[in-house]
Amino acid sequence: MVSSRHIPEPLVNHWSHNAKQWQHIGEPLRPASADIQKIVSWIPDLRQTDSTPFNMLLLGATPELAAISWPVSTRLWVIDACIDMIQELLGKKKLSISPNLSVGNWLQLPLPDSLIDLVVGDGCFSMLAADNYDNFTREILRVLKPSGYCCMRFFIRPAEQESIARIHADFLAGKVNNFHALKWRIAMALQRSLQEGVRLHDIWNIWNHYFKNQSDYFSWSEEIGNTIEIYKNNPTIYTFPSLMELKACLDNKFKSLDFYKPAYTLGERCPIFKLQSLDGALNEKY
Repeated sequence: MVSSRHIPEPLVNHWSHNAKQWQHIGEPLRPASADIQKIVSWIPDLRQTDSTPFNMLLLGATPELAAISWPVSTRLWVIDACIDMIQELLGKKKLSISPNLSVGNWLQLPLPDSLIDLVVGDGCFSMLAADNYDNFTREILRVLKPSGYCCMRFFIRPAEQESIARIHADFLAGKVNNFHALKWRIAMALQRSLQEGVRLHDIWNIWNHYFKNQSDYFSWSEEIGNTIEIYKNNPTIYTFPSLMELKACLDNKFKSLDFYKPAYTLGERCPIFKLQSLDGALNEKY
């Protein structure tokens, strides 16, 4: 394990709590089987040869991604800010390959330049302040080989921002049957700008004020509903770019090779992109 320098303590504590309730968290906060199948379907096109090691970096201890049946000769690195996420979700899980597990900062990846063939992550950008988006993409490109790829699921807010009143009306009309989608709708409705993001306690506060005491409308279990309690008094901030803001961040660094929009609730806000480093794309073109 390496040091988790410069990772805010509230963020580490937040994910430590999430690790303990992971079995009660579902899509869209976690990737669905169809998401995993889509990424798996892309992998054959991302390998240049079967005779050399396939170096893969997983950003975050997402067990669904770590458990993929990666190609023979894959070398897998997993880097997460929280030791509990690694130990609880991966340390006890039987994986097809034995990964190199590290506690680390995604803005200072503990890897040398040009090592990785493929970077995979789930919702990583939303865990960062908007001011760090460019730093994050540069760090991904630093560890990628010039012809390297990135497969990433993003959480993006809609072009037309919802109001809390609209979400509450849908809730009372029986149109909200996925608690995790409700959390994300509240979060995106509260975010006034990408730079400001949304504080987790503010999400909890809206839940507590408008929804918590109306259990007759719940279609989820108490255990699932309780997953939001780790947001209470939590200063951690999430960020949700619009599609235009996301493309502005990626366009000068990656070429978009493919795009997948999941079919589950709120899937239109959880697209998966298949990307190639712009240097690699230009080298192939010329």
